[in-house]
Amino acid sequence: PVAVVLPIARGITIDIGTAWASAEVRGGAERSTISGLTDTQLRASWTLGSDAVVITAGMNLPTGRSTVTESQIDAAGLIGNDFLAFPISNMGTGFGGTGGVAVARPFGEWNVGIGGSLRYSGRYEPFEIGGQRVQYERGSESRLRAGADRPVPGGRLSLGATLAMFGADAARGT
Repeated sequence: PVAVVLPIARGITIDIGTAWASAEVRGGAERSTISGLTDTQLRASWTLGSDAVVITAGMNLPTGRSTVTESQIDAAGLIGNDFLAFPISNMGTGFGGTGGVAVARPFGEWNVGIGGSLRYSGRYEPFEIGGQRVQYERGSESRLRAGADRPVPGGRLSLGATLAMFGADAARGT
């Protein structure tokens, strides 16, 4: 992974990050490999007050490989395997954008916060099988999070809830 954080002005930062990923699977005479740059994430954050309000906007720039051929499927499957838990789970997923706002305030002995975000993901073609590309489009995503915490004897009590809503995914038009 490679990341750069640039403070632009008081309370405003821009960060950019990408990575190089590589996987190889060997099974007898069969070999599946994939390697290259992943998508690039560009994000801007604006903090108002003393961390009371944070506004963020981000983009996923399609700099990575978002389509794998039949010979690369085994290697690509290892990168995204949840059981192996590699730090990079994919090479590329096409263009996307996210925006969000979070607010936190003290109320007596409690610290209370709420935040919301929206994510749009563009269409891309994850597989090329038999010379045909499979088109995939993730549904939009929205999240609302609320939390509160306070000190208690010997530690801290934290409570939180997240409501996540997802639009319909579409693969090959269905």
